[in-house]
Amino acid sequence: IRGTWGWQVAEQIAPKEDDVLVEKIKYSGFLKTKLDETLKNLGIKELFVIGVYSSICVLCTTIDAHQRDYKVTIIKDCMAADTLENNNRGIATMEDVCHTKAIVLTEFLEKNK
Repeated sequence: IRGTWGWQVAEQIAPKEDDVLVEKIKYSGFLKTKLDETLKNLGIKELFVIGVYSSICVLCTTIDAHQRDYKVTIIKDCMAADTLENNNRGIATMEDVCHTKAIVLTEFLEKNK
């Protein structure tokens, strides 16, 4: 959320000129944004989710994606929370509630060469 800690995009993954940006204003990337509309217009049906605060923001976004019938995979070693316990709880909740597949970054990179 603009103006909060960590809202800036890391230089290593900075958007390119032709990337589509959707500014998140609430915990979920879907709430009060054009994310769902943008994804549908692009024909995207599968999401790979990473982020900060796996037990709050990532969880809310993943639940909303699941409820909108996206196939969601989380990259569990690309997430964080204020404590390891909260991070693990967030990941477990996404797996349990959303039946989300959890993988690690090396697995994602290997499958998406």
